[in-house]
Amino acid sequence: DAGKTVLRGTAFVALAALVVPAFGVLSALVSVLLVSLIVGYFVRPRIRISGEIPDRIVAGQTTMLTFTLKNLARLPAYNLNVQLEGLSEKIEQIGGPEIIPHLGPGETVEVTTAIQPRRRGLYKIGKPLCQSSFPFNLFSFATKTGRKETLVVLPVFSRLQMPVRQLGRYVSAGG
Repeated sequence: DAGKTVLRGTAFVALAALVVPAFGVLSALVSVLLVSLIVGYFVRPRIRISGEIPDRIVAGQTTMLTFTLKNLARLPAYNLNVQLEGLSEKIEQIGGPEIIPHLGPGETVEVTTAIQPRRRGLYKIGKPLCQSSFPFNLFSFATKTGRKETLVVLPVFSRLQMPVRQLGRYVSAGG
């Protein structure tokens, strides 16, 4: 029954394409979208993301975060990009997402991402999101961890430059 339905649908599309030429172009585009969606779903990446986000960083300074990606699937993963998700508007990811063109089965790769917080505070930050846009770069299929971690952004500290002669006689220069 399923084969008959597919055959009838194909005949209907072919007849409609003969009557209305634009329908043939439209059906070809829809076919490309459906193939991209189906193939992308079946070969979506199965990536394990490991790495740690530091507990504390300083506002205004660039911090490098390193994560390890491991392909757990039996098929290679193509067109992977890694970016942090759920960043506050006060934390900026420097540069775009890093793109990994190919990751074979069982292979691992290290990815480095830079962030720069603008203000001090306490923020919830998620692990990186690993997306694949294979095939045709029309849809993105993602692997992510649902765990969020707390990031403490400290204010910028600097030494005070005070001449010793202005200090009182009861104040030591070291204190």
